Amino acid sequence: MKKLYISFLLCLSVVSSSLACGGSDYDYDNYYNLFMQAFIDDSQPYLLTWENISYSTKAVKNENAEQWQAYLGLSYEDTEYLVFGAPKASIDSLIKKQTVADKRLSFATASWTKKYHQALLYLSYAKYLEPYMRIVPDTTEWNPYDYSHVEGCGYYESFEHGNYYKNAGDLDYDKVINVLQRSWNAEKDNELKLRYGYQMVRLAHYTRRYAEAVEFFERYVESLNYRPAMYYYALNQRAGAESGLGNRDEANYLFFKVFSNTKNLKKNTLRSMSFLHDDDYQRFLERAKSANEINDAYLLMGYLSFSNPLAMAEEVVKNSPDAIQAKLLMAWAVGEIEYNHNSTSSDNKMLYEENYDKSISISKNDDFLLKALDFSLKMTQNKKVKEKDFWNLTTAYLYFLNKDFDVAKKHLAKVSNKEELFKSQKERFAAYIYLCEQPKITPEVEKVLFEKYQELISIGNHGASFLTDVLANRYYLQEDYAKSFLISNHISVLEAEIDLDLLDKIETFILKSNKNEWEKRIAPSDNMIEYINYLRGDFYLANGDLEEALAAFSKISPYYYQKLTDISLEIFGYNQIECFRCPPEQVMKNDFSAQFSFIKKTMNKKELVEALIQLQEIGEQDNEKGTKANYLLGNFFYNVSITGYYRHILFYGNQTDIAADYLEKSYEQANDKELKARIAFALSKCEQARWDIKSSSSGDWFRGDDILISDRKYFAELAQYKGTRFYEEVKTHCKYFEYYVNNVVK
Repeated sequence: MKKLYISFLLCLSVVSSSLACGGSDYDYDNYYNLFMQAFIDDSQPYLLTWENISYSTKAVKNENAEQWQAYLGLSYEDTEYLVFGAPKASIDSLIKKQTVADKRLSFATASWTKKYHQALLYLSYAKYLEPYMRIVPDTTEWNPYDYSHVEGCGYYESFEHGNYYKNAGDLDYDKVINVLQRSWNAEKDNELKLRYGYQMVRLAHYTRRYAEAVEFFERYVESLNYRPAMYYYALNQRAGAESGLGNRDEANYLFFKVFSNTKNLKKNTLRSMSFLHDDDYQRFLERAKSANEINDAYLLMGYLSFSNPLAMAEEVVKNSPDAIQAKLLMAWAVGEIEYNHNSTSSDNKMLYEENYDKSISISKNDDFLLKALDFSLKMTQNKKVKEKDFWNLTTAYLYFLNKDFDVAKKHLAKVSNKEELFKSQKERFAAYIYLCEQPKITPEVEKVLFEKYQELISIGNHGASFLTDVLANRYYLQEDYAKSFLISNHISVLEAEIDLDLLDKIETFILKSNKNEWEKRIAPSDNMIEYINYLRGDFYLANGDLEEALAAFSKISPYYYQKLTDISLEIFGYNQIECFRCPPEQVMKNDFSAQFSFIKKTMNKKELVEALIQLQEIGEQDNEKGTKANYLLGNFFYNVSITGYYRHILFYGNQTDIAADYLEKSYEQANDKELKARIAFALSKCEQARWDIKSSSSGDWFRGDDILISDRKYFAELAQYKGTRFYEEVKTHCKYFEYYVNNVVK
């Protein structure tokens, strides 16, 4: 069941945008998505955590397709299909001026096809090569840190399904290089020459001809002095070749260049940069050719090393006040604040305890928080910063963490961006601040929640939102336990651990006659009362309190019972084999049930409890019928225990001890050897179940069969009845008992 109390730090220190440094990765899935990196930029992916490196709120367009789009004069969608989706046969038909049935190529008119004939020739050959464009496997030479060969849909010229098991070594290398060289020499257009050059560099790299790859890059790519996105794709291949040659420093710098000048290759190149040290970053800075590369060097220093992200952000804004890198570094700084306070808190204090001290959350003496707040505040006041919405949001959030709610609201009001992302986040922050500054959740507060913020609170959805959980916590602290539970859980959660006191409070809340609009939204429908009684009945039944179980089940209407699966009388039998997926007729064997006419073939739970009560009454008799009644009762409670075949029948409880009590009473009553053998075997299963439960908590599962078998009281009892039919049956079906007889019995 979901915890109904949350420490202050869990309430106010929430993150999905964590700082990752030194190769560490925060478990961001366990935190909320309150402060989002999503505000940073919508034009390119950016870094999130070490394990989840690239992230974007929008689908990032493929830069290769964008370059083709500009060249071919098509829409992005048509270009993307032509380059990545259209089969080679369709391209060949266009080249031959034949009709193509594919309606998605309807843009390829005769005049267009004529104009871009050379481009189509290139695309046709690229689509021929693409299935082979995988590095030749060689585990003795392959650098696991070189990801420049990693293929992804949209990185290259085509992607045809069904060709996953080819690699570059399957091609006639000399023949392909000759075709590409002749095509490069014949082309007059730098756009196509660059692409032919890229193919040569890639093929040489993927066939481990690293020196040739470097040579091809210089001769067929660098010489063009033409540097759109595809130039950096070729540079990525050269970087991989330099890595293959063992030129670590040069490879890292080239990967950094690709990282800084591409959108779609950031993830792979970051992974390809191996074992970066502080001197690597310094070399990146020294060789940087643009402000963006300088900023990216600082970005990586803040991301991949143990550097303070705020210090790196300060370096970035000295020359580029609106740089995306400064925003990223700030986002990671906030993530570090959130994570550290979550992971180091141990006092588990509540947000709104009486006379709470403000310092129990994020201390006003927290140096890093104050530095982050100071930096963010300065950015909101910096006249050189043109786009201040991110910084106002950040500043508002940091003041919010520090519980300076009034100042937080002032900065939140300054956010002017009308985009839906900013608009929705402003609303969320406003709701958080409003809720956290209320000393108590009163009907007046609930009216505001209903009228203004109800869309932000997902009722009954476990872990739905930060605001939902904070509200649940607030209700808990003021002892509105039903509201606290129902805000963040569906009532069915209680099936796993039935709490009678909480059920009573939920029932009282449901039956409350003068609910306000907010309470009506929280409360389950009135027919949940039957479900509550059903849970109560299950609780009492699981604990062997049959009279109370009957009272609860009697409050449920016949219509409600019609929706329940009927329970077979096999539930009073015993399992011959251990197989939970097998049908009952293969597993269960039923004895003596027919001797008790009140046990129906199929029953609902009320009828089941009525039968159990009658068996209980008969079990008080000191005769054979009483013995059998207690035996059936013991079988039932074992079968619905967590190790029994019908363990799904009850939502709650471990009934092994109850089963053993009935079976031990039955064993003492019994005189017939066949019957005593049956009861001894049933008791041995309870004994095994107790051992399993104990060992599962102590880690003793795999200590051997001697632990399972050698010290078994009721196997020893069963062994006394060697001449009975049931003894032979158990020896046949139960391997543990067979082992016991053959190896333990003297």
